[in-house]
Amino acid sequence: RDLRGIAGLPAVFRYPEAPVRALAGMVAHAERTSRPSAARPVPVTARSAVIERARGRGDYLSQQEAFALLEDAGIPVAPWRAVRNRAELAGAGRALGYPVVLKALAGKLIHKSEVGAVAVGLADARALVAAFEAMERRLTSAGIDPEGFLVQKQVCGGREVILGITRDP
Repeated sequence: RDLRGIAGLPAVFRYPEAPVRALAGMVAHAERTSRPSAARPVPVTARSAVIERARGRGDYLSQQEAFALLEDAGIPVAPWRAVRNRAELAGAGRALGYPVVLKALAGKLIHKSEVGAVAVGLADARALVAAFEAMERRLTSAGIDPEGFLVQKQVCGGREVILGITRDP
């Protein structure tokens, strides 16, 4: 603590983990930005077909559209499959590998966890079907008619990022 008051000293940390993480981030950024421009992902433009469809509707991007947009921009997304009904669940779970996450899809369903429209840690086909049936009952009783469901490979660790963008005139 006494060192922090000495003028001219660089930042002083009690433990090395935080500054090492910051330095690692700086190195990663320098490596990304020093690559030749041909090796960098092409930025998504306002002309993207996904964006144009959403603009035409005047609505939010669907979950599938958002994932497609991220993938087009070179941003990794956990593997996923859209399913319309219970019969397609097992195939999606098998293709992705367990554990998976189940999410309901509906145009006006933005905050899924608030209405129980997300189930995580589904370790096998039986758990996936049980979560599907329970979610379908919950949503029906809440007056929500899902357009389908999304089965996604569950990723552990890392950071979750949620983006919300609006244009304010």
